[in-house]
Amino acid sequence: MGKINGYIELNGKIQRIDSIEDLKRIVNELGKTFTDLTEKEFKVLTEKSLSDVYKDDCGCSYSENQLFEGVKSSNQYKVKEGTIAIHRSAFYYDYRYRETRRIWKEQIENISLPQSLIAIGKKAFRYNAFTNIELPDSVQYIGDEAFMHCDNFECERLSLPMELRFIGTQAFRNCSKIKAVVFNDMIKTIHSMAFQNCTSLEWVYIPNTVEEIGSGIFDGCVNLKHIFIPIGSREQFEGFFPFDKDKLTEIEKTKLK
Repeated sequence: MGKINGYIELNGKIQRIDSIEDLKRIVNELGKTFTDLTEKEFKVLTEKSLSDVYKDDCGCSYSENQLFEGVKSSNQYKVKEGTIAIHRSAFYYDYRYRETRRIWKEQIENISLPQSLIAIGKKAFRYNAFTNIELPDSVQYIGDEAFMHCDNFECERLSLPMELRFIGTQAFRNCSKIKAVVFNDMIKTIHSMAFQNCTSLEWVYIPNTVEEIGSGIFDGCVNLKHIFIPIGSREQFEGFFPFDKDKLTEIEKTKLK
């Protein structure tokens, strides 16, 4: 069993950490603390000012259990265990800086995310170069433009996190190599243009637990053939997709290919 020596403040109390098991227990407690946040509270969590910021060996900036600013000098990174939020623009790579020789971050090609993660902030990974990323089932919130223009992200079937509740505006816009998307039963809100211009997208599955779908979430998805929905929910989804009724197809989720 791995040994850890340290302390952490949790809910106003200092707790000692002596082992991996202690760390896992505390991570579970952290998860329970944040299970009922509203979308607005998630946004605040990923954008609030942080104090006591420190850098790890790769140059990533952390404060408490949140990643504030991503790595600047490497194209791969493993986010540390116990991290619950990746802040706004943490790994944002602005391609325009290449032309003016003012690059201040490397494009991320390989990143590993911890099971403690619950929130990914606005523009967190915009314009990055990874070909694959595994989103932990613990993630509940994906902010606006979080993965926008990740053109190299190849995915036959993107199964979104089991706990995911909120997807922001243009979150996956221009991810042109995603071929299928499966939303799980916790989803509440999919904001406008979330998958706009995902030109390889052929089908999606959306459960009837969804409460709000913004406009144009699949605009520009020129190869989209099917919007799969649960049996008996056609009337509900015709309200969400008045101009795509012909793509609505009722199906049992277990029969998805």
